[in-house]
Amino acid sequence: MRIERVSTGVEGLDEILDGGLPKDHAYMIQGEAGTGKTTLGFQFLLAGAARGEKGLYISILQSKADIEEMAASHGWDLSGIDVEILTTEAMDEARLNQQTLLPSSEIQLNEVLKAVEAAVKKIAPTLVVFDSIEQFRLIAGEQKIYQQKAMNLLALFDHWGVTSLFLHTAEEQSGFRTLAHGVIVLELELPPMGGLRRTLAVHKMRNIHFSGGRYSYRIRSGGLVVYPPLPLIAAGDDGSPYTVVPSGNPELDTMLEGGVQRGTACLLAGASGTGKSCIAILYAYQMAVEGEHVAVFIFDEQIRTYKERAKRMNMDFTPLIEKGLVDFIQVNVGDFSAGELGHIMRTFVENNKSSLVVIDSISGYSNSMPGESMLIAHLHDILSYLSRKKVLTLMVLTEHGLFSEEKGDIDVSYIADSVIMLRRFEARGEIRLAVSVVKKRIGGHERTIRELQLTSEGVKVGEPIHEFEAVLTGQPRFVGRNKNLME
Repeated sequence: MRIERVSTGVEGLDEILDGGLPKDHAYMIQGEAGTGKTTLGFQFLLAGAARGEKGLYISILQSKADIEEMAASHGWDLSGIDVEILTTEAMDEARLNQQTLLPSSEIQLNEVLKAVEAAVKKIAPTLVVFDSIEQFRLIAGEQKIYQQKAMNLLALFDHWGVTSLFLHTAEEQSGFRTLAHGVIVLELELPPMGGLRRTLAVHKMRNIHFSGGRYSYRIRSGGLVVYPPLPLIAAGDDGSPYTVVPSGNPELDTMLEGGVQRGTACLLAGASGTGKSCIAILYAYQMAVEGEHVAVFIFDEQIRTYKERAKRMNMDFTPLIEKGLVDFIQVNVGDFSAGELGHIMRTFVENNKSSLVVIDSISGYSNSMPGESMLIAHLHDILSYLSRKKVLTLMVLTEHGLFSEEKGDIDVSYIADSVIMLRRFEARGEIRLAVSVVKKRIGGHERTIRELQLTSEGVKVGEPIHEFEAVLTGQPRFVGRNKNLME
C-alpha cells in the first residue's frame, strides 16, 4: 500500500524522509531553544498553504508579537495561516474556576483542549503545529493528568484527519515520544572555532524508510535548509567506460598514459612549493578552455593570489570566469560543515554540470572544520558521489615541512585512484622539482621520475631523470653527469 506523504516544506528534510511525512499522523519536533523548531513549524504550514491546504498554528508559549517578528525576519506572509494564541485565555478561565473540586492544572488543560477543539471545528485545518507540548506537560504538573490530556489532544487531531507537529524544547521526559508517529531531533553545538553548528536526526518514523544519522542544517532568511546524504545512486551513472582527460601538457600526459580518467580521484601530494596546485590549475584551465565547467574549492590561500599565480604561468582564468566556465569557492575556518560542503559540491555538479572539482587542499579541508568527526568518511562519500557522476576530482595534499617530505595529518592516498607525487632535489647549486606518478588504478602509467618547471610559459615537464637516485625520498643522490636536466 502506498503511503501518502506531506511535505515538511524544509529543503533537504523531505529527501531524508524519502518523500515527506506520512499523512494524518502526529510528530514530535524536539530541540533546545535556538534550534529552529518554530521556524520549521511555519515552513511546514507555509508549504501546505502553497498547496491550498489550511494550516493552524496553536501556541500556549509564543506571543503574537514574537510570531510576527519571526515571520518578518524570514520575509514570510502568514495571511494564509490561522494563528491561535491560547495562553491568556486558558489562564483566565482557570482562575474563574479555582473553586471547583478539580485540580487547577486539570482545569487549565480542559480549557486548552476546548479552545483547540473550537479552533479546529471553525477552521477545519489539515495541518496543525502545536507549540509546545512541553508547556502542556508543565501545566499538567502530574504525569497521569498530562498523559490523559495528551492522548485526548491526539485523538482530536486524529478524528479530524490532521497532520500535526508538536514542538518540544526539553529533553524527553514526558512520554510523548512514545505517542508520536515520528520524532525529529534538532541539536545545537558551538565548535572551538567558527559559527554555531546545527544538526538534525530522525529518531523515529513509523512505517516508512528514512535516512538515519545526523545531518547538518542552517537557519537562513527563508527558513531551515537541511543537507541530506549524497545519493547512493547518482542519476546519470549509466555504467559507461571511463574516458581519459588530458592535462594539455604532452609530457605529463605521457606519464599518465594519456591523462587521468573521469570519475576518478587524483591526489597531488608533496611539500609546500613543489607545484601541486599548479598541476591542479593546469587541469582546471585545460578543461575550462575545452568548454567544461570547473569548480575549485580553495582552503589555504585567497582566490586573488590563486588566479594571479595562474596568470603568471600563462593561464588567465578571467575570460573563463566571465563565460561561467569556472567557479572559485573560498572556504574559511568554520564556514561550512562537512555535510554542507558536500551539498555545495553536489549543487555545482547537478546545476552547473561541473566536470572537475578541485579540493585545494585536504589539509585545509580538515582545518576548516574544527571539531568535525568522521571527516574522512564524509570525504569518501563525496568522492564516491563524484565518481558516480563521472566527475574528475583533484585533491591537493600538503606534506609537512619545506625541505623534508613527511606525511600530512590526513592520509587519503588509499581512497585516491591515482597519486602524483612531487618532490624537491638539488642539482647545479639549485633547488629543482621532480614529478612522478606512483599510483593509477585505471590504466597504466609511466614509472619514471621527471623534472618539473613552473615558468611564465606554463608548466613544463622534462625527460626522465636517470642520473639521480632516491629523489622521492627527499634525500636524492647524484649518480651521473646532469646531462638530462632541463636548462
